[in-house]
Amino acid sequence: MREPKKSHRPRYGEGSFKWNEKRGLWVGRWDTGTYNANGKRHFITASGRDEDKAWQSFVAKKKDFLVNGPKLPTVKAGQTVEGWCKVWLEIQEKRVRSGPFKNDRSHVQKWIIPTIGKARLEELTAAHMRKLGAAVRAKRSPTTAANVQRTFSKILTAAKADGYKIPDAVYAAERVPNAKSERAAMSKDEVQKVFDLAYATYDDAVRFFMSVLYGSRKSEVLGLTWDRITIYDNVPADAQIVGEIDLSWQVQALAYKDKARKIFHIKDDEEVIHIVDAWHFTRPKTAAGVRKLPLIAPIAAELDAWRDECPTGKLNPWNLVFPRVRGKAEYLGYPRNKKIDLAEWKQLQADAGVYKVPPSGEDDPGEFYVLHEARHSMISMLADAKVPKHIIEALVGQVELVDDYVHGNDQLAGEAVGLLAGMLPSVRRKAISA
Repeated sequence: MREPKKSHRPRYGEGSFKWNEKRGLWVGRWDTGTYNANGKRHFITASGRDEDKAWQSFVAKKKDFLVNGPKLPTVKAGQTVEGWCKVWLEIQEKRVRSGPFKNDRSHVQKWIIPTIGKARLEELTAAHMRKLGAAVRAKRSPTTAANVQRTFSKILTAAKADGYKIPDAVYAAERVPNAKSERAAMSKDEVQKVFDLAYATYDDAVRFFMSVLYGSRKSEVLGLTWDRITIYDNVPADAQIVGEIDLSWQVQALAYKDKARKIFHIKDDEEVIHIVDAWHFTRPKTAAGVRKLPLIAPIAAELDAWRDECPTGKLNPWNLVFPRVRGKAEYLGYPRNKKIDLAEWKQLQADAGVYKVPPSGEDDPGEFYVLHEARHSMISMLADAKVPKHIIEALVGQVELVDDYVHGNDQLAGEAVGLLAGMLPSVRRKAISA
């Protein structure tokens, strides 16, 4: 095989320059790291029978790209919103994680294409943006409508970057405002009622206590495995922080790219571990989301009690702390669906008679608290008891766990942990204090 001259050998990361025997050409190829209008990788290429001329052409093309950027692609005349949305989704699939991509795809397929898909990009007006918002608002919340409009704006911005002419008027259109947040904290009595019922209903009710206490994403709690719970060695009997919980992974059902071939939508740099079906372990969104939380004594006692009941072996091959334990037999031991988990949390409130907004009639189910609103109550309870801020932050995982963080404050930490344990049903409090 013919080797290029030493001066014609690109450095690492600057592409390749080789003799192609089959074509009888010297071929230079460099991946720019960008995508073209069709969602394909953009490569700089040059070729020729004369090595020196092929090399000079290759170097010149790379220099032009680095100085002037990518050439604008030849745009498709009369491109419609629907046509461009399909191209944009192909590009987006390579750039974002599975969750955001599923949301983008849902917005495009459910709302944008059916509502204004036939309109041409260059003929869009403010009326099209308003029409889209109104269509979503007629069936969904103002927040959903605003989110769909934001997705459409992203799509148009990408089209503009690729050379399409997008009228400025569509960007200036009045948008649907987000629904005003009415999030409020649950009262201590309300939290207590729900916890009491949870422990009377579910053997693994500690999952709710953990979500509320730590403010963790449901996918993080439901993706926790037993090997990521650590109990410190030689822990004193009166220690308040007895170990740590490693939330470096979460459980997520990824979108299928080709279900028949079991190919999933995975971002280029996304780290995933396949579990079963569409379920995967994935990393949190950012490095800051990878955290170790303090394992306080009440939670440790609850987890220890649940471990005696938790399925093991073939019934829980992925070593999940909270696998599915109810439902169809073939899915027992699978990761728990966070939507079902949320439905159970709402049902507990309904059964306990706890509502954020009580029902106004037979057809109105009322409005329930989300887990974060219960978390605010627990933090407020500690603050009202004059627990120092740094103790609260350490106990509920608002700061990264640091060795000896509460050293020298054992009495205060003990009192705070006692307050948290007090939120558990009386039978559980006795078991912990025994």
